[in-house]
Amino acid sequence: MRHPAPRIELPLQVREMLEGWTRQYTLAAHFVLRAKILLAASQGIALGQIARDLGIERNTVKKWRRRWLEAAQRLSLVADQDPASLEDQMRTLLSDASRPGTPPTFEPEQIVRIVRLACSEPQEHGVEVSHWTPELLAKTAVQEGIVASISPASVRRFLKTSRSQASSLPRVGGAAA
Repeated sequence: MRHPAPRIELPLQVREMLEGWTRQYTLAAHFVLRAKILLAASQGIALGQIARDLGIERNTVKKWRRRWLEAAQRLSLVADQDPASLEDQMRTLLSDASRPGTPPTFEPEQIVRIVRLACSEPQEHGVEVSHWTPELLAKTAVQEGIVASISPASVRRFLKTSRSQASSLPRVGGAAA
């Protein structure tokens, strides 16, 4: 048999802030949802009922209750000692945790240099063809020390991305700005 989770305690300043967040139309939806979870939990509403009322999973309610309980003491001190930073602390608490993953292989500067290379004439780089191919761009980028290694598929992806961004730029005098 499940036992109801104990009510969580919210300092008055935190409660007022969260109530204000639930009425804001410009605040990101995930902050509003998480504020509603904490407010409902502070009223002693059961996890399952909160989940049903908000149309979310029980585990989501558990996660945000747990996050609050882990940070409650620290946030109570912040509310008392440094009320100006309370909103920043609450936003940090109710933000998504960073996710693991592979860091980007190429720095933005390297991508810019590859796109710049693609915009130049191949002959300027000792390549005797009339137009670049992704294969030639990859080989030339390595030879010129832009990157240690790169696949033609990555070059193609960078060019495709930069082309879609360039095509959305406003045109001035018939040419892209």
